[in-house]
Amino acid sequence: LRRFPQIRIEVVPTGYSPEFFIPNENIDKENIILTCGKIDSYKRFIIKGIDLFCATAKLLPQYTFVILDITPEMQKLINPIPKNLKLFEMLSQKKVVEFYRKAKVYAQLSLREGFPNSVCEAMLCECVPVGTDAGAMKEIIGDAGFLLKSREVLEIVEMIEKAINSPVSLGKKARKRIMENFTMERRKEKLYKIIS
Repeated sequence: LRRFPQIRIEVVPTGYSPEFFIPNENIDKENIILTCGKIDSYKRFIIKGIDLFCATAKLLPQYTFVILDITPEMQKLINPIPKNLKLFEMLSQKKVVEFYRKAKVYAQLSLREGFPNSVCEAMLCECVPVGTDAGAMKEIIGDAGFLLKSREVLEIVEMIEKAINSPVSLGKKARKRIMENFTMERRKEKLYKIIS
């Protein structure tokens, strides 16, 4: 039998800039639940949980729900569009950060995930995360938000309300978690260590 050299695999998570994704300390968070992701096909519409996000919006008409980066074609799948649901096509990163700064909650209701950038970016802007247990979501959110046990709409509604009513300190905890675990600097340090 051929002998193969032992292979060592180490995971180095992506990193994010706390200097770019900065919360707005001068204004209070609004009762906005935000989600985003390149929603340009029916497949991505379902995988990213946009159907569940819209169903949740209908059950919580007192709050504003926002979907960023959804094409006009995919917007047509939401019929009728709830009055409290706002839809936006592709925005600049600067505009996306403005939404992160205003929203109290960031929801990622994906069927499957990798290491979702938008969750980390939103947490750096002190959004309280609500996410499904998919991909690295548990690792990212930790005890700084709410991890769903299922993708049932009633459970999502319950967790969204908990996140909306959570203290300001939870948003600050979310930012701190990303700063301690998933910054560009930490990524560089780990890569340098492995290479050396």
